[in-house]
Amino acid sequence: MKIAIFENEYQQIEAAFEAMNLLYFDNKLEFSVFPSSQNFGPLENLQNYDIAIVDIDLSQNSQLDGYALLKKIENLEKKPKILVLTGSSKVESTLQEKKLPKYDVLLKPVDFSEIHKSLDKMFKK
Repeated sequence: MKIAIFENEYQQIEAAFEAMNLLYFDNKLEFSVFPSSQNFGPLENLQNYDIAIVDIDLSQNSQLDGYALLKKIENLEKKPKILVLTGSSKVESTLQEKKLPKYDVLLKPVDFSEIHKSLDKMFKK
């Protein structure tokens, strides 16, 4: 499984992702980390990923914040499953205000078992 992670502070959560991958998936998940939206390239390339994990608060160096990135992903013809990563407990109401779909949300600081629960649920869909 290929997972694109849009997160500008990945080093803060990297250990949780690595532990989860080792403990639950025998290191079979392939993570590609993008600290800003423009580091990814054409968003159409997301069709090569099974899941996109989007941090709502991407760095100020990113051309798109997480909400704008989600809107662009939603407009793709073929899109991956989406998981939102955030430090804000109000993200679900903001997603609704911005007329975005309801996504599974991981709150930071994130624990490896919570990442596993979310990913496992997405793999079963």
